[in-house]
Amino acid sequence: MTLANSLVLTLLAAVCSSSARLVPLALLLLADRCEAYGTICDNSVSCSSGCPTGVYGTSLCDGTYTGTEVDLNSQGLSGTIPPQLGGISQLTRLSLGSNSTSGTIPAATGELSQLKYLHLYSNSISGTIPSDTGKLSQLDHLWLNGNSISGTIPPETSKLSQLEWLDLANNVITGTVPPQLNNLPLTNCDLGGTNHFACPLPALPAACSGLSSPPGGRSSHL
Repeated sequence: MTLANSLVLTLLAAVCSSSARLVPLALLLLADRCEAYGTICDNSVSCSSGCPTGVYGTSLCDGTYTGTEVDLNSQGLSGTIPPQLGGISQLTRLSLGSNSTSGTIPAATGELSQLKYLHLYSNSISGTIPSDTGKLSQLDHLWLNGNSISGTIPPETSKLSQLEWLDLANNVITGTVPPQLNNLPLTNCDLGGTNHFACPLPALPAACSGLSSPPGGRSSHL
C-alpha cells in the first residue's frame, strides 16, 4: 500500500467515525457515504441538501417513521422543508409553525392523504401554494399565514371538503379568490392582511368576512 493510499484511508476512517462532526467539510467530500452533522451526504449530493436527520430525525428522513404526528412548532428550524416528509403517508399532523423555514412548500405534501392539520404559519416560506394541496381530502386545518407566499389561491383548494380552518393572511397572494370556497365547511377563515386580491370579491363564507389578521401575520395558533 502506498503512502498516498494509506493517507486517504486514514482520512475516510476519521470522516465516517463518531468524530465526523469535528472534521472540516472539505474532508467529508472524500467519503462515499457518511454522516455530517446529521445530514446524509455522498459525492453527488451537497451536504447542505436533503433531509437533515439532526433536525427531523433519521426515521422521518428515511421513511421509517411510524408515528402519525410531527409537531416541531417554535423549534428554531431553518432551511427548507424536506420533501421526504411527503413520504410519511400515515401522517395526520405536520406542524412546523413559528420557525425560520424558507423555500417553497414541497409538492410532495400533497401525497399525505391522511393529513388533517398542515401548520406552516409564521415562517419565511415563498413560492406558491401547490395545486396538489387539493388532494388532501382529510384536511381540517390549513395554516399558511405570516409567510411570503405569492401567486393565487389554487382552484383545487375547493376540493378540501373537510376544511374548517383556512388561514392565508399576511402573505403576498393576489388574483381572484375562488368562489368555490363558499362550498367548504369553513368555521374560521382569514385571507386578509398583506394579500391583494382582485375585486370584486366573490360571495364568501361568513367566516371569511373579516379579511383581517394580527399585525405581521403572527398567529395565536398553538
